[in-house]
Amino acid sequence: MRHHIERIIITLCCLLSCTLSGGVTFAQGTAKSAGKTGTTGGAASAEVNPDDVKLTKLIGLGPQSLVKTPEFRAGGMGGRKPPSDWVQITAKFSTTPEWLDELTFDFYALAMIKDKDGKEQYSFYKNSVRYVDIEKGRDHLAVMYIRPSTLKRYGQLVAVGVEVMEKGKLIGEGKEGNYPDEWWKKEMGSTVTPRDGCMLDRSQSPFALLGIDDYEVIK
Repeated sequence: MRHHIERIIITLCCLLSCTLSGGVTFAQGTAKSAGKTGTTGGAASAEVNPDDVKLTKLIGLGPQSLVKTPEFRAGGMGGRKPPSDWVQITAKFSTTPEWLDELTFDFYALAMIKDKDGKEQYSFYKNSVRYVDIEKGRDHLAVMYIRPSTLKRYGQLVAVGVEVMEKGKLIGEGKEGNYPDEWWKKEMGSTVTPRDGCMLDRSQSPFALLGIDDYEVIK
C-alpha cells in the first residue's frame, strides 16, 4: 500500500512538472511572435529602398506656389483685410509598398530681398515634418508654408529643397531654383541669415483643417 501511494505521488509530480514546462515554452513563443509583428499588431515593415518612394514634383517658387489665407466665418462676420498670399511648398510623391510606417520630409528654402543700398540679403529657412501610416499610392502630398508677413519682411523665395528620410536614412531628394544640387548643405556666406520658426507644417498653419484627406497624417 505504501509503495502504491509513493508511485501515485511520483506520477503527480511528473505531470505537474510537464504542465509548468509547457506553460513557459508557450509564453516564450508568444513573446517571439509579438516581436515579429510589432506593437501595432500588423506585419513588420520591410526595409525601405530608394525605389519604394519617388518624388515626382516639387513646387515652391513663383505664382503657382501662392495660396490665399483661408477664411473662416462665424455669424456672418468676415475679416477686415483681404486674404494675403502664403507660399505653399509642395512635394508630390508616390510609394510602392502596401504600407510605410513613417517618412520624414526635411524642407529647405532660401529667400532674397534687397536692402536700402541695393545689396541682396538672403534668409534661410528649414523645418521637418513626419508622416505616419502611409498607404501605397501615387498622389501623396507633403507641404510646408511661409507666412505672408515673412515674405513681406524677408523677400520671396528663390530656391527650395527637400530630403526624404526613412528611419534616418536618405531615400530621396529634390530642388527647385537655379542653385546647385543640395545647395542647403553648402557653406553659406555672411549675406545669408538662418531664421527659425518661419516655415510651418500644416498643423501649425490655418490650412490644417482644409482637405484633410488629401494629406498624410502628421505624427
